[in-house]
Amino acid sequence: MAQVAIHCHDHRVEIRSQAFWCEFWDTWANRKVLFVVLRALRSPETGKPLVTYQELADSFGYPDRRNVQNF
Repeated sequence: MAQVAIHCHDHRVEIRSQAFWCEFWDTWANRKVLFVVLRALRSPETGKPLVTYQELADSFGYPDRRNVQNF
């Protein structure tokens, strides 16, 4: 199964996978879009999302998964 790693540092969000690597400025508008796009990425084997709401919350420094689930 593909793995997606999300790191926030130096006002940037870095997303790495076996297939790609990309970087975005860490702005509120970019975060909202990234929450939706990262949840839309699915495993080809199972069809389940590659990134859980809890993983998103942990990666972006939110104390609760509901902070990102509402997007």
